[in-house]
Amino acid sequence: PYFTCVGTLEDRKNALLALQALALIPKSSRPKLLLIGKDRLQYPEVLKAFVTQNNLQHDVQFLQDVSNNELPSLYANASANLYISKYEGFGIPILEAMAVGIPNIVSDISVFRDVAGQAAIFIDPQSPSALASAIQQVLSDDSHRLNLIAQGKIELERFTPQRVAEQLSEIYAG
Repeated sequence: PYFTCVGTLEDRKNALLALQALALIPKSSRPKLLLIGKDRLQYPEVLKAFVTQNNLQHDVQFLQDVSNNELPSLYANASANLYISKYEGFGIPILEAMAVGIPNIVSDISVFRDVAGQAAIFIDPQSPSALASAIQQVLSDDSHRLNLIAQGKIELERFTPQRVAEQLSEIYAG
């Protein structure tokens, strides 16, 4: 099993939290983690140093040049998607994961509550142990995982092009 974590490798995206959580999971049940995104400043060096210091080299892959055509299959074959930013303006990766039918584990910030609704496990973006627990829950509780997937299909309906266009029209009509 593996988890995806999609976004530019920069501090606010909080990939270090994912690595810290992974290090807390026993090696025998530790999933792989795909960090998918472009490097930003020197932050990837911090991540790579943590990987080395915690002997996670066989558990983490850094993927920088993933095309938009490749991304759906990486999501679809994952156990879940991690979107654990400290702050965001929206949450496209949450919708992308819902669209391919995998659950999300996300930061408990208001914008992600708005996007994910009932279709995610929400965690404190400062707590590696909370994230490790959520990862283990997704891996061990098939019923909960399937419920999150079903809820994702429901929540995704709020973001169809037609529904978004209707909402914009309502705003402009005032």
